[in-house]
Amino acid sequence: MAQGSKLLEFQKRFPDRFFDCGIAEQHAVTMACAMALGGLKPFVSIYSSFLQRAYDQVNHDMARMNVGVVIGIDRCGLVGDDGETHQGVFDIAMLRSVPNLILSQPKDAKEAQNMIYTAFDSKKPFCIRYPRGNALYAKNKSYSLIPIGSWEKFVVGTPTQIVITYGPDVDHVINKARENKMGLLVVNARFFKPIDEVMMKDLLKMDLSITVYETDVKIGGLSSAILEFINTLDEKIHIIGIEDHYVCHGSIRSLRIQEGISTECLFEELEKHE
Repeated sequence: MAQGSKLLEFQKRFPDRFFDCGIAEQHAVTMACAMALGGLKPFVSIYSSFLQRAYDQVNHDMARMNVGVVIGIDRCGLVGDDGETHQGVFDIAMLRSVPNLILSQPKDAKEAQNMIYTAFDSKKPFCIRYPRGNALYAKNKSYSLIPIGSWEKFVVGTPTQIVITYGPDVDHVINKARENKMGLLVVNARFFKPIDEVMMKDLLKMDLSITVYETDVKIGGLSSAILEFINTLDEKIHIIGIEDHYVCHGSIRSLRIQEGISTECLFEELEKHE
């Protein structure tokens, strides 16, 4: 996948630091985990539409072991002429349930450089999405750490509505709002996991209409993450389930009690709401 992922120049310049695993995505991720455990800083480039083949390794080898591997999710979102099987619209929903994993998408090349810098500094399982196409690029004079889970706000005119979006669409929405002379508060939701809960609370206090503009599947995507969080603030639906962590070994009975999902736990909760 070196040519499709635009890595031929890197391969030429650093032949001893480049491994083309072909379409063996499972092997690529497990090998990267071993490298990270050995002190290296591996970056794994995989098309979004092929990442599902390595889901087992991302979950069991990378995230469960909390290994500092950075995955570049190439060709995320709609890919146009690449074909129906290559539409990269499922990876957010696929990865949001994986504990320890950080999932992000920068809005432009400048933020992408800082996101990669942040990813390697974090020493955490870290995924960075980027779409098919080109972006204006200039090498950053210096790199800055992006607080993990933080979003960014842009104000156009006097905001009467809020749009939460990500990737290149952040600038597209800002530019279109300026053209239409529409007052908007545009949020760069550059992290899907974790999301910026502090900013979400502030946005809700503004009492403005909020539109989540995502170009991937809605089920399990950014909007799902936001709606789940909003429900925790004003709990209309009471939810009992396993939290965002890996479950340890034990009998089913003891684990149900430990995780708060036993029948007794359910009825204790029901009695609170009588």
